[in-house]
Amino acid sequence: MKTIPIHIILLFFCLKTGYSQSDNGVVALDIPVRNSLTFNRYVANPTFSFVREQNKYITATSKREMLGIEDGPLTYFFNYSGRIKENIGAGIGVFQQNYGVLTTFGGIINFAYNARIQEDSNFTFGMNIGAYRSGLNSGNVITNIDDPALNNIPSNFLLTVNPGLNYGTGFMDFGISYNNIVTYNFNASALVEENPKQGLQGHIMYTGYIGGYGFFGNSKFSALAESEFQKETTIVSGAIMITIPKGIWAQVSYNTQYGASGGLGVNITPQIAIEYNYEKPFVGLSDFGASHEITLAYRFKNNNYYDYSRDDELAGLLTFEKKERKVSKTQEKTTTDNQDRIATEEQAMQVAEEQPRIAAQEQIIVDTEEQARLVAEEEVRIAAEKLLISNPTDNVGKSISALTLETERSNETQIQLIVDLESAVAIKENDLKELKEENDLSEQNIYVAPKPFKSLSEENEAIERLKISLDTIRSDQNKKIAALESLLAERVISFTDPIDETNLYFKNKINILKLEQEKAIRNRDLLVSSLEQISIATDFERKRRIKRATFDNAQDRYTQDRNTLDSLKQNVTLRINQLSLEVIDFGRERNNNIQILKNIEQTESGYYLILAIHSTVIKRDKFLVQVISSGNKEVDFFFNVSTSEYYIYSKRFDNINETQRELASKSDEPYNEKLNIIKIEN
Repeated sequence: MKTIPIHIILLFFCLKTGYSQSDNGVVALDIPVRNSLTFNRYVANPTFSFVREQNKYITATSKREMLGIEDGPLTYFFNYSGRIKENIGAGIGVFQQNYGVLTTFGGIINFAYNARIQEDSNFTFGMNIGAYRSGLNSGNVITNIDDPALNNIPSNFLLTVNPGLNYGTGFMDFGISYNNIVTYNFNASALVEENPKQGLQGHIMYTGYIGGYGFFGNSKFSALAESEFQKETTIVSGAIMITIPKGIWAQVSYNTQYGASGGLGVNITPQIAIEYNYEKPFVGLSDFGASHEITLAYRFKNNNYYDYSRDDELAGLLTFEKKERKVSKTQEKTTTDNQDRIATEEQAMQVAEEQPRIAAQEQIIVDTEEQARLVAEEEVRIAAEKLLISNPTDNVGKSISALTLETERSNETQIQLIVDLESAVAIKENDLKELKEENDLSEQNIYVAPKPFKSLSEENEAIERLKISLDTIRSDQNKKIAALESLLAERVISFTDPIDETNLYFKNKINILKLEQEKAIRNRDLLVSSLEQISIATDFERKRRIKRATFDNAQDRYTQDRNTLDSLKQNVTLRINQLSLEVIDFGRERNNNIQILKNIEQTESGYYLILAIHSTVIKRDKFLVQVISSGNKEVDFFFNVSTSEYYIYSKRFDNINETQRELASKSDEPYNEKLNIIKIEN
């Protein structure tokens, strides 16, 4: 046994960030497994056995702290936890903590219950209850003389409660927990009043997925920010983690009290994983050295798909595949010789049997026709039996049959919606690719005619309608599948035969529908994640495009535009024939809604009666010639740098009433055919 210097013993009794809470050796529950976003998460917040979890784990964790001192703190934690039902998470663990001459041994029980509020809205309540014994480990004390101070440290048995709440949306989680809200000392038969580890803790967590393909494709990204407000200190911490489908994850974190940490985890097999974390303090405890934490975990295979979390399929380093047996050249030659010999014998037999075969051919034809008739009759009988199985005559069976048919039709609709959303994502990806290529070439001084901006409002509205329709049909499908399972369970009570064909038929149908539903949910989540990434990238490229000036500066463009308009008004003559509507190009399509534009340079605020919108100077000037030659020399235009478009208008007004009166009394000139109102707010 190692000898403990007396200053080390005093150190553990005096540190404010240590474990002793009072003069009687009472120790607060503080299991230091704080750096992992993969395992033992419910220790940080009791709702995390449920939140963003699909599986159940068995873990064994060892953490050694303050390696710079002899007999630094050492923690062992064995745990079973995870998602056990659709709305329940739970965990149970045992731990032992040794810190100098003090030791703590006990267990912790976790329970989390989720109340689903809406489709992507969840409220989770959780609680950790810890029971443990703390006191002096006399086996670690070796002194030459008796120390009365050590003899006066009693052993205590304590019970502590840590409640927590979490509210989760599609990608975000917000929660609080109250650590050591109640600590009861059974030896003293009283509550522990002064507990420095008692504190209110809040967190914000983001969980999303990286779209695309390749090594990082479909990887999960997690970020967690926490603040804990204790009586004597405030602790702020943050952690980020990326999990790659190949079965590897990496994470980094920072804690204002314990310093920075980095960790790496890997799946040895899809069920067995190992994780290592290294923690280095920067202030306070920095002189005592770093900490090492290692976790070995076993993940139970989950055959169910739970909401509020994706079922991430992670690979392992070790795979077991059967290898095909190679054939030697000698075996190949032997096989070839045998085949040649057999072919020769068969040919000889065919010649010998030719005559009897001709004689028996008519009988073979008759037998074939009879066999075909029997097969057809059997197929009719099987079809009739299937029709009877899938269309039972009892009331519950009829309800199952009708609801199954309805659910299958809804699934077909859901599949088509997924296909439509995939097409929308493909269009967005192509638009982003073209816009990026245009910007890249422009930065290399290679001129490319800019593509006109598309009106994204209708495109985005269509995508939102698809997402809403998918969410609605997903909710309906879940309810229908649950109703089918309930009806089938009711029918099994009446038709108890375990091989009842109708029950087996609909059980198989329900399993197929559940698999289709899981696939649709995964595809929808992946597509929505891709859309979010595309939207961010497109916004960046659009801003790059806006910054590219077509002219040296805005004043040059404005001066050139004014000169062009004045020249047209002076030189265009009146037309002899009436302008035909068929030859007019009004440019971009518009609706009757009043569009609001901002930051339009060299243009007054007000209401404008817009005749046409063009993205090129050539089309703009052609339309101006048509209007001026028809006798309207008040026509004017302004340029919108945000969309690179020219807005051609007939008049401007200060208020909407005057504008609407003018719109109502517009002339019958063909160029007024698509007149609408736009408001400028500068």
